[in-house]
Amino acid sequence: MKIVCTGNPTVPGIAKSLAQLYPDIAFISRSNGYDFSQPESFDKFKNLLADYDVFINHSQLTGDAQRQLLTIAREVWTHGHVINIGSVLEFPMWEWIEPAAGEEKRKLRDLSLSLSSEHFKTTHLILGGLQSCNGDPLRIHTDNVANTIKWILEYDCHVPLLYVDRVSDELVKHYNSIKP
Repeated sequence: MKIVCTGNPTVPGIAKSLAQLYPDIAFISRSNGYDFSQPESFDKFKNLLADYDVFINHSQLTGDAQRQLLTIAREVWTHGHVINIGSVLEFPMWEWIEPAAGEEKRKLRDLSLSLSSEHFKTTHLILGGLQSCNGDPLRIHTDNVANTIKWILEYDCHVPLLYVDRVSDELVKHYNSIKP
C-alpha cells in the first residue's frame, strides 16, 4: 500500500499523526509545491497519483478543491482507495459555524458516495472537532483519527461512510450558546 495525503506533517494535525503510523507516506501541501489555488498543482497531482493506491484527501481546501482532487483520482485510477475527510459542519445543527464549508463538505460526501465501487473505493470520514485546532481535551485527538484511518484501510469490508466524534454535553452547550 502506497499512500499519498494532502497536508503538512510538520504541524500538529492529522497529517502529523498519520506520519507516525506510516513512515513512508507522501505528503503534498503548499510547503512542498502543491498550492491548490493554482491550476498547475492539480496537473502535478495527477502526474504523481499514478505511483500510489491510497489517497487521503485531508486538507480543508478553498472552494471545491477537495472534490477536484477526488475527481482526478477517479480519472487516474481503476483501482484504489480515497479517504475524504469531512466535517461535522455537514450537519444542519452545526452548519451555521461556516455555511460555505458545510455545503462544500456535503458535496464532497455526495460525490464520494457516488464514485465508490468495488475497485475504486471511497470512504467519507466525517469528523467532529479536533484537538489540534485549539488543544481542547473535549475534542478528538488526531492520533485517534489516524488510527481510525488505519482501521478503515485494514478492515476486510468496505466502509463508505463513517462519522467519528468526541462530543460532550458541555461542548454542545458551549457552541449552542454562541450560535447567532
